[in-house]
Amino acid sequence: MILGSQIKAGRILLKMTQAELAKLTKTSIDTLKRIEKSEGDYKGSAELFFNIKAILEKKGIKFENDKEGFGVKLIK
Repeated sequence: MILGSQIKAGRILLKMTQAELAKLTKTSIDTLKRIEKSEGDYKGSAELFFNIKAILEKKGIKFENDKEGFGVKLIK
């Protein structure tokens, strides 16, 4: 599981705007805002959520979830 705050942090690390990520994922900015605010089970499309995650990972974001907590890294 990843959190909305991790998606937001990854997007920011890539210096990507919400509009840019929304365009890449073919969703609205409002939907992306809701996802970034979610801190648990996202109630929308699981396919969209995993598409966003995949796009950020292709651009170098690594999502970390372990006993120490949740985080992101930019891997280049």
